[in-house]
Amino acid sequence: MNREFRNQTWGQIERMSGSTVRERQRQAREEVILEVAYDLLTEQGYDKMSMDDLAARAGLSKATLYQHFPSKEDVTVNVITRMMRLGEQDMLADDPALPAIVRLDRGLRRALSRRFQLWNSNVSIQPLKVMHNAQFKAHHERATAALQTMIEQGQVQGDIDPTLPSFVVAHMMMWLFRLDFAMLGSQQHAPIDEVINSVVNVMINGIKTTGDRSVGST
Repeated sequence: MNREFRNQTWGQIERMSGSTVRERQRQAREEVILEVAYDLLTEQGYDKMSMDDLAARAGLSKATLYQHFPSKEDVTVNVITRMMRLGEQDMLADDPALPAIVRLDRGLRRALSRRFQLWNSNVSIQPLKVMHNAQFKAHHERATAALQTMIEQGQVQGDIDPTLPSFVVAHMMMWLFRLDFAMLGSQQHAPIDEVINSVVNVMINGIKTTGDRSVGST
């Protein structure tokens, strides 16, 4: 390898390494911003939260904050998509060796509990602005695909009714995340955990094969 080529190669590696480090730093900073934004939304609500407060709480200059997120609306949409990403991870957290229906049951309970945290954080932003966000769409599609895969595994394992279209069931499960659990709980005078338990039992028992309709968290 001649010296000129070697120098070019090392230069490329250094540039790639530097870019990777900077990107990781940027991602880590954005995670901090979104965590702080979630706390502020919980404390103050969307209308009262300001970019000034967010920058100060995150220990950043406003200029740095705006390099990551151009507006309060953009921050809030990203808080929501981050919670959805974490919910997606919740749904996939169990050992893949467990029966698919057990993983669906457990994953839905964890993910819906996290979803309620978001409902309870005073985030008031137009749903269409969230639904049209590219990150939200990507996470929604991935989560739906993951659910569909588990449903099909459950059908192969004999626990889920094979006559049910997996695509339809997966989308029905995703619709659960749009329910207002706080409203359901207040109307029934029931704790949120009990509401989530009832919703998941209805869903899981409704897709089981005939004769296997036992209720209860697994």
